[in-house]
Amino acid sequence: MQLNKKIDLVLSGGGARGAIHVGILQAFDDYKIEINAISGTSAGAIIGALYCAGVKPIVIQEIMVTKSYKDLFHFSLHKKGFMDMSKLAIVLKEFIKDDSFESLKIPMHVCASNVDAGGFRIFNSGTLFDKVAASASVPIVFEPILIDGEHYIDGGLFNNLPVDPFVGGGNLIIGSHVNNYTFKGELNVLSITDRIISLVIKENVKKSGAKCDYLLNPFVEGNDSLFNLKNSEKLFDVGYEAAEELINTELIRLKVKP
Repeated sequence: MQLNKKIDLVLSGGGARGAIHVGILQAFDDYKIEINAISGTSAGAIIGALYCAGVKPIVIQEIMVTKSYKDLFHFSLHKKGFMDMSKLAIVLKEFIKDDSFESLKIPMHVCASNVDAGGFRIFNSGTLFDKVAASASVPIVFEPILIDGEHYIDGGLFNNLPVDPFVGGGNLIIGSHVNNYTFKGELNVLSITDRIISLVIKENVKKSGAKCDYLLNPFVEGNDSLFNLKNSEKLFDVGYEAAEELINTELIRLKVKP
């Protein structure tokens, strides 16, 4: 489907719920809708970087299904956090040839939160893997990443739907938010961390979502936590169906006439 506007896609953080993003990307691919650029936070940064490097959504889905969090994130007992991001870099290197934004086939923007100065920073040049790792470093759970002499963690703290690079650009902005769910988790460290982060980012997503032309915000039944990859296939289908509905009800009107 050829549209009369280019599409800029914004992918939120949400841990394992990022499988929803993958389903959305698969739907766009199936309908032959090209993405002009992607901006992402946390899981959105990981998935966005892989897609922008040319990795097909179905392959990204396979990575999520076959790689557990203990494979991706190395457990360590450091003062700064329980886990580090060394294995994430290994996974990225396996699928992305060069560690740079400039090597990507589609322009990519990655949002991370600055622990030292406060606020967020959006990266779109230079080395890629360290910025993606920083963007996905959930506070307390993961160690901060040192970039340019300052420490960075999960971009979702200050900007979980980083629409900023696309505002005023004249393209169609589509946001994908994956944190619309009912909390029913057990009161343990991971579930509480998940819930606190979801509540903290709620307000900044409202502001960013209002700047999108379309916001995909599918509701997920049950509590699919940040750290549970077991439901990736179900969440993939949720994303695919949400994107397909958008395509067939809204984007079809933007199709270029023959």
